[in-house]
Amino acid sequence: MKMFKYAVLLIIAISLVTNGFAQTTKPLPKVQALDQFNPIKIGPTGNSFRLSTGDTCITNLGQEPQYFIFPWVVGDELYKAFQDPSQTCDSPYPYTIEAVQFFLYYVDTLPGTVQLAVDIEEALDPGGCPSPGEMLAISPLYEFPMEQNLYLITIPLDTPIVINSPFFTGLYVGPNGTPEMSAVITDSFPAPCASYNDWGEGYVDLDTVHNDQTGEKIFIGRLLLYAVGTTGGSGGTQPAPDAIFVNPDDFQLVGNQVDLWANDAAGSDIIDQASFQYRGDGNWIDIGTDDNDDPPLRDGVTPSGSGNGLATTWFTTGLAEDNYDMKVIITDSLGRIDSTIIPVHVDPTPPFPNLITPILGQNVCGGITVEVSCPDEDIVFVTFDMKSANADYQIPFHIFDQFLGGDVDNDPLDGNPASGGEFGDFCSGPAAAASVIKYWFNQGYNYIMLEGSNVLTDEQLIDRLFLAMNIKEHFGAYDGEFVEGLRQYIITHGSEMELRTERNPTLNDLYSWTGNEEYTIMVGVSGDPGQWMTLAGWLPPSGTTHTFRFINPITAAVEEMEVKDEAGELWVWQNSEWRIIDIIVGMIPYNWTVSKTAIGVDAYGGDGWGTFWSASGLNEDSIYFFSTTVNDQTNNAFTTGTMVRYDCLFDLKPGDIDDNGSIDPADMVYLINFLYLRGPAPPLGVVAGDINCDGVVDIADVLFIYRHLFSGGPAPVSCQ
Repeated sequence: MKMFKYAVLLIIAISLVTNGFAQTTKPLPKVQALDQFNPIKIGPTGNSFRLSTGDTCITNLGQEPQYFIFPWVVGDELYKAFQDPSQTCDSPYPYTIEAVQFFLYYVDTLPGTVQLAVDIEEALDPGGCPSPGEMLAISPLYEFPMEQNLYLITIPLDTPIVINSPFFTGLYVGPNGTPEMSAVITDSFPAPCASYNDWGEGYVDLDTVHNDQTGEKIFIGRLLLYAVGTTGGSGGTQPAPDAIFVNPDDFQLVGNQVDLWANDAAGSDIIDQASFQYRGDGNWIDIGTDDNDDPPLRDGVTPSGSGNGLATTWFTTGLAEDNYDMKVIITDSLGRIDSTIIPVHVDPTPPFPNLITPILGQNVCGGITVEVSCPDEDIVFVTFDMKSANADYQIPFHIFDQFLGGDVDNDPLDGNPASGGEFGDFCSGPAAAASVIKYWFNQGYNYIMLEGSNVLTDEQLIDRLFLAMNIKEHFGAYDGEFVEGLRQYIITHGSEMELRTERNPTLNDLYSWTGNEEYTIMVGVSGDPGQWMTLAGWLPPSGTTHTFRFINPITAAVEEMEVKDEAGELWVWQNSEWRIIDIIVGMIPYNWTVSKTAIGVDAYGGDGWGTFWSASGLNEDSIYFFSTTVNDQTNNAFTTGTMVRYDCLFDLKPGDIDDNGSIDPADMVYLINFLYLRGPAPPLGVVAGDINCDGVVDIADVLFIYRHLFSGGPAPVSCQ
């Protein structure tokens, strides 16, 4: 887009107002109803201006585009519209005007260009018949490329202006390009002294303009030309959008369903929407648009709901496996736009394993069947591993009090309370992340807390995260800014750590990420209050009850909380209520190696992917992780796992192979499937299949049950 910085001198403030019946020297126009109501939102790109932090208010009186007037626009002319913020804004004054917004319809089917600039004038006689007065502020002149469509255009002023009374917004249409192909837009509510036009003969009240031949009124509504600004005159700032991807990462392999997640790194409060697109070798193709930028604010003080921010889901089924570009375009309410592009590798049938058996918390004994499914049609082999775990597990984190962060008065040890104008109350996010960072520092990853040759103090560490996550700007941590702030901190402190995020996590994710893959995890919790915590371990599972240890930055203590999967969500019992864990963020060094014991390999897969392990050497009543890794032809490999208990001293009813409470023919079928058809192991462990107590599970055990059921043979007895 071309910008003419000095062409705004063409905007002339001198006006002559014509009242009464007006005839026009303009082309004979037609008033036509619009047949589309979904405008393309555009604005000058690359023009970084800022919006006050007060309440955003647009002076549009609920006006909708109804009619376009064509032909009418000739170029090198001015349009003005009366604005009264008191009709649309709460506590309207002082009102800081940042930009002017208007609708324009480009009629020609051939592309063209239109030069546009905006301005603000005082209103003469605002209590009577107001008319444009002295110019107060202007913008540069921009050249917009146009195609046939309805546009909603937002142009910022050179310098915001604070007013305390009604005013006029102005639009200048330049002489160059194809302005005659443009049509001004009105609503359907005519009003005198509300809309003016000067095409070189002085200002004309458009409510008085009639067709020279028919005498019919031309403008049967008001110009849709209004101001965008904030009330309160705070003088604060809002940045232009800065689009980034939170998920996926650059060059990441993505499957048939991808969680797309974007963020405005600038931290603006006036983001309007994010549009997601992809391309292979051709044009950009739309994936979806999210206009609900309403992520939960986890501030540690007030309740927060669940939400995803700027996000959508991409279904890649039908695409060829290949490299693709992904783009997100973020637009704010002033029409400012920013975009970013990342490369990804799409595999609609990826090597993402799904563990069928065992399942979380399953009791095993005497042997273990590990079975996995996977959509990838190019699997080369699958490996199976085992790792012992502590039933009572606590990670040695350093506990950070959130009130160590948010310092303003250069005394970080005074508690930094919000009541004193500081931000300690809102720092659960920086505190949760600081515990994880210091843990890895203590594991020998020194760069994570080094700046030059100096090791950061606890106060400095939490302060760096406070700034990176924009806590001061939002009085808390939004999810996207938590993740991106932490990522930027890592990049500037050695770049040795990998971040992994999962929204809508499961109970198995908490166990597996922490115990099996050894990530350190931060959890985002909704409810009252919304906050961040650090997962610090777990207590021995008891039946279906799972209790985890969390570092709560609000209390600066390790707290034990029950966690459960229910209704497709992960819940934690905190503050005497069930609250949802919306998101987990894991951190681990890129070069970290997890020690596991290999228990099998399957390179055939013709009868399913799996292995049977005799489970020799496992300790009674102990916790273990079992995991599987799928490897495909393109050398991609992905792992999943779960936690089980090895216990042979359970209450087993001899002969009840399927654990349904009775001995019947179904037990024979279950055991035959296990022995010869790669069916699952008995729910209570392979030892449950040793019916004749000879130490081997084989066809003899099937025959033992058959004789008992149909030939008067003895009942199975316990082998213990």
